[in-house]
Amino acid sequence: MDKDIFKRFRLIKKISNGKIKTGLVTNGSLFVKEKIEELEQSELDELIFSIDALTEETYKKVRQGLNFQVVIKNIKNIIDSNFNGHLAVKFVVQKDNMAELEDFKKYWLNNNIP
Repeated sequence: MDKDIFKRFRLIKKISNGKIKTGLVTNGSLFVKEKIEELEQSELDELIFSIDALTEETYKKVRQGLNFQVVIKNIKNIIDSNFNGHLAVKFVVQKDNMAELEDFKKYWLNNNIP
């Protein structure tokens, strides 16, 4: 993650007088407490998590090298934070995850994330 990404979003908002919408697509793996605090101050309009799985087993197939439990914990911490931008999740349908799509949608809708 760019260590200055959230400063850059604030600068974009300042220079454009808030007219430019900002967004970030992320796998969510690096959102430690300090980054969440920066996110809260960033004025980011939209944060999208690209997860592509509902279960840890499937996640290991489609997102190799990342820790499913850490990502889910980070997302829940952001849900519980003071971030006031729009949150969303993405699911790219693949052979290894297509059976989870409908349950994925239901899970995240139940957590108030479209």
